[in-house]
Amino acid sequence: MKNVLFALLILGSLAGAAQIVVIEPVAGALSQGQVLDLGVVGPGQKVEIVAERLTGEKGRGGSEALWDRFVAVPESLPQGWTSEPSKFYESPMRAYVTVSKDAPDGDYVFTLKTIDEYEGVLQTTMQCKVSVSRGVLETGLLEERVSAGVEQPAVYYVRLKNKSSASDVFEISVTGLPKENAVVKRIFVRHNSESTVPYEVYSGEQGEYALSFGIVSLSSDAIRDGQKGTLITYSSLYYDMLACSRGILLFPSVEQTLYAIFGIAANLK
Repeated sequence: MKNVLFALLILGSLAGAAQIVVIEPVAGALSQGQVLDLGVVGPGQKVEIVAERLTGEKGRGGSEALWDRFVAVPESLPQGWTSEPSKFYESPMRAYVTVSKDAPDGDYVFTLKTIDEYEGVLQTTMQCKVSVSRGVLETGLLEERVSAGVEQPAVYYVRLKNKSSASDVFEISVTGLPKENAVVKRIFVRHNSESTVPYEVYSGEQGEYALSFGIVSLSSDAIRDGQKGTLITYSSLYYDMLACSRGILLFPSVEQTLYAIFGIAANLK
């Protein structure tokens, strides 16, 4: 009986020796059945989970064995969630899990497993915990009031903080201009990081305008934020001269020369 128990203990220790070394979006080395906390993710977002191929065990040839594939167990995923396994033998391994677009806020658990086909290492699984929240986007304007000449670019700097463990693309748009001539801009922001990007608007009329900036995730409309800004446009000789430097209209040759001089003078200021 003692010999049987000893053999079971040895087998258990061997089975638990293999590990999964995760690199992104959080780092950790986990053994069979341990829990990895992936942090916060928004609805509709795709989480990329990156892990090393090293198993921590010797293979049949004597060197350290390598995992061959990294997959989410489909049966463990919450309803409406999807997954993509890593490619065979890619290094590092990259598995993906996409949260349902209508997933309620809360905590969820699913299972990831690693597979070794040829070197004799037993399949290893780990539990992944993730918190779903719609509050993963934080934005701001470095300057809320910007002035520019008529038909001149007014540049706002928009700060986007992605508090999610999933990288995402966010779309910036603005309303409140006399003519909605601002372009929609798309910005990629890595997980758990922030980026500040320039955003240009124009007005062909003189005045003061209350602008509304809308920032929304392409993963889900539920992930959004907004900011208020003010645009002041006015016409002056200086701004008219500066506009000349952006291009010469088709005037008679004498007027072309004068406009060129105006543009050079404005840019020398």
